[in-house]
Amino acid sequence: MVTNPKNILIIKPSSLGDVIHALPVLKILKKRFPEVRLSWFINEELSGLIEENPYIDEIFLFQRKQWKKWVSIPSNIIELIRLIMKIRKRRFDTVIDLQGLLRSGIISFLSDSSKRLGFENAREHSPLFYTDKIVLPDKKIHSVERYVYSVKTLGIEDEERDFTITIPGRDIDFVENFLRENKIGDINKMIIINPWARWKTKCWPIRYYISLIKKLKSKGYFPVLIGDEESKEKIEELKGVFSDPPAFFVGQSLKRLTGLVKKAGLMVTNDTGPMHIAAAVNTPVVAIFGPTDPCLTGPYGKGHIVIQKETGCNPCFQRECPKLHKCMHNITVDEVFKAVKEKLGEEESEEERFSSEQKCQDNIEGEKH
Repeated sequence: MVTNPKNILIIKPSSLGDVIHALPVLKILKKRFPEVRLSWFINEELSGLIEENPYIDEIFLFQRKQWKKWVSIPSNIIELIRLIMKIRKRRFDTVIDLQGLLRSGIISFLSDSSKRLGFENAREHSPLFYTDKIVLPDKKIHSVERYVYSVKTLGIEDEERDFTITIPGRDIDFVENFLRENKIGDINKMIIINPWARWKTKCWPIRYYISLIKKLKSKGYFPVLIGDEESKEKIEELKGVFSDPPAFFVGQSLKRLTGLVKKAGLMVTNDTGPMHIAAAVNTPVVAIFGPTDPCLTGPYGKGHIVIQKETGCNPCFQRECPKLHKCMHNITVDEVFKAVKEKLGEEESEEERFSSEQKCQDNIEGEKH
């Protein structure tokens, strides 16, 4: 059994929000084992989140997108074998599988490491490949705390939560040029709008977002609508809706997106990856939740507002709603606009509204009794 690891591989290839949630593990490990060599196995499209991170010594890139092309499978298998062989040559004494799926469990096993950590309740039979199983506390905890808990198996207790994302100067310059070109002077009034999510059930209706953007513009705010490559077509359709359009920041790298979000006064968003970027760089969030649980995956930390209507059927964690999607449709534009003003200090907060942190703490305390 390895008691003082020298060479650790973290397996966490996806998704965007989960990778961000796992970032604090890096500094905690480096702080406890200053001489340790840390490596990370990640999907190539998310590598921007950890490139140039001061705590990471090596990154192993997995070409996940290529596996969607059937014609490329033979060459992909060859590349995967090469990647596994490269990992084995590093002779990792410890592997921490934070993904918890069959493929990540297999990769941990093929690493040839003598110590392989993973969650006992991981999916797809991945625990079969671990030498040490992490047993989580019997209570509801946020995803960040779940990942941090993994290092307790190595005898580490640490309260620090560091979400370092390194943004190169060239990407900061790009963001500054974007702000100048779009005449966004007061960045405290710049509000990032993120109306997308992979699950349809996580999406607040787009017509509500359109109304919110128009209202923000009319009140002197600077809304910036963001989107990735997959949302480009939808955004093009939206552009014709506005007589006074917002700024559009579409298809840019994760580092540039992070740089923009870091400068903003606020983000309004569904439960999805960019929300976690905002929380990581300490940009306040107004998060609109429906089928998911903010106690598990809400914006981490203090200073955020989560708006969620209890409908009797949520959180259901369903990607398709068998009912009328009331949990999202019942949240009004006026409610979200009021929360924006509240977070920007332009309206007194409502005493009856709990922050997501307070609400989740109440839930945990309730489970203890």
